[in-house]
Formats: sequence, C-alpha cells, structure tokens
Amino acid sequence: MSFTNALWGGILNSFAFNPVDHECVLEISAIEHSGTTTYVLLCAGVTDMRFYSDIPSPWTYAEVTEVAAAFDETARCWRIEFMLWSEDAGLVLHCAQISLNGRLQIS
Repeated sequence: MSFTNALWGGILNSFAFNPVDHECVLEISAIEHSGTTTYVLLCAGVTDMRFYSDIPSPWTYAEVTEVAAAFDETARCWRIEFMLWSEDAGLVLHCAQISLNGRLQIS
C-alpha cells in the first residue's frame, strides 16, 4: 500500500483513541528531502487495537520502523500494523476507514 511508504522511518509523536467515536488519530513526523513532513493518520470505525512491547521502557521516542496496511474484503475492515523499533514492539489496528492528511484511502 503506497500511502504507508511515507510513514516508514518516521517518529510517532502522538496516538489518541476516542472510545466514544471509535477513532484513533496518529501524528507521525517523517524527514524527507524537502524537510520534515507531519502526517495525520485517522482510523475511523476502530474495532480492535493492540500495543505490544518487549523493549524496556521508557523510550526517548517511538520510531515507525515499518508500516503495512491491507483491506480485508471478508471482514470489511482495514488492518494496519506499525513496527516500532523492532519486531518486539508495535501497534495493530482494525478499522473501517483510514485517511492520511484528510485523504481517504480506498480498498
């Protein structure tokens, strides 16, 4: 999924979950050729989220080492996975819709 490429190697600045609206908002800063770009990823219709870590805390910052997203036609939802630092830490979300900087991602 091409929109995830922009997020690789970025820094996860914030993660907020609104349980009333079932939305997660992630702010990720990535250094690019033209400077630093801040991306806002909105995950709407969240049905499941999981953070895991076997890396001792606290961290100085959270590096987005890898990102993968796929739409599951059977379940009618997105699965988006973030590797934070290594395979020992990450974040997994299942949601109905994803938008990056206000641009809706289509399955």
